[in-house]
Amino acid sequence: FFFFQAEDGIRDVERSRGLGDVYKRQMAIYEFSVLINDKECEGKLMEKEKAETIYSDAIAAGNVSSVLTYHQNNSSLLRQLLGNLMPNMKAIITIKGVKKLAFEGNCWNLAIPFAYSPSPSVLPSSAIWNLTGTIDSTSKLSNITFEYAKAKTVLNKNKTEATITFNEKIDAIPANTCNLRFCTASTNQPVARFQKSKEFDHYAGLLTFVPTTNDLKEANMISGEYIFFLDTSGSMSGDKIETAREALIIFLKSLPHDSMFNVYFFESSFYSIFPSSVAYTEENIAKAITEVGKACASGGTHLLEPLDICYKTPLNAKYPRCFFILTDGQVCRSSECIQLVKNNQATCRVFTIGIGNADKKFLEDMALAGNGSSEFLPRIENEEMLASKIIVLLGQAARPGLVNVKINWPKDITILQETKPGLIIFGQPFMALV
Repeated sequence: FFFFQAEDGIRDVERSRGLGDVYKRQMAIYEFSVLINDKECEGKLMEKEKAETIYSDAIAAGNVSSVLTYHQNNSSLLRQLLGNLMPNMKAIITIKGVKKLAFEGNCWNLAIPFAYSPSPSVLPSSAIWNLTGTIDSTSKLSNITFEYAKAKTVLNKNKTEATITFNEKIDAIPANTCNLRFCTASTNQPVARFQKSKEFDHYAGLLTFVPTTNDLKEANMISGEYIFFLDTSGSMSGDKIETAREALIIFLKSLPHDSMFNVYFFESSFYSIFPSSVAYTEENIAKAITEVGKACASGGTHLLEPLDICYKTPLNAKYPRCFFILTDGQVCRSSECIQLVKNNQATCRVFTIGIGNADKKFLEDMALAGNGSSEFLPRIENEEMLASKIIVLLGQAARPGLVNVKINWPKDITILQETKPGLIIFGQPFMALV
């Protein structure tokens, strides 16, 4: 048996959703295994081309073989192929990964996607959907909610472990993600975890906590400099540009009054409504709304240049700077954009708004590099729903933070490598690796 992990996409992949698809979305896969007729084979990490060659040779030789790769057409997905499985052979595939949970409303949120489920066309009429999840916490759990009312939740005696089960007949797999939310008693307490490497005499450490302040509620909408980047490239034509215009207008109307703002339009070239950021006044907001309403889609998608120009503009200490990028994510030089954002994360936060069928991985990576968050608007929604999403992002952008942070690790350990803390935002999870 052979079982390999490849790094990027695979060739000639089918566009349909299959049972082998695993949703990635900022998840680090650390272990794979395939159990076939009581014989287990552990996965090995190698380059894509080498893994594909070994897989193809094994299949041609009549052996059972498996390969796990990133999906060629969607980098948010992993695809696993398992070949030469004979009749009556049973295969159990195990994939283990680590994912950073979202933190919303003082609770943790695990988004369970359904992209890996079979499409409705192959779903039996009496299919049973079985989902089991376990939450294991070092402190008491509370406010556990699962979006499907038929799910059953059982807590242990100490309320530190919860089991969530869902076992029902269904007609079709839901198209969207399903959210599992829960709160822990020790959310705001720093916790350090260490793990020894299997290959080297090294340890890896992770420090996590959610910083809080008693003044957080009062500081929930502080003054700031809000700079918006609206994608007006050709790929944004039709409903996309209409959704983006509507969202940006709501943003402008919702800004804190004691703020500065500006709007950039980018395609093959770029321009801004004002030469530099201006004060929030009725006249300036009205002019901006008028210009946004005229935006139309054409040209390429060059975001790097306007980003670079704005980063080089001097900061105003009274107005912390935030970028909001409204795009479908099909930008040129995307890796350079992410690196530029990461290089400036200590002085400017970045929030991304995906329009239409957006590139989720790029937009999430961009927001992650900029200490921000992302939101997705797959279609035109009613104004109330749109406004609620925008208010959440603005509220996150207005949270106070700490700069020039230093972590004092124990003196009796030798630090080989560590991540710099950067900007710490109150009310948002903080992680440091060593």
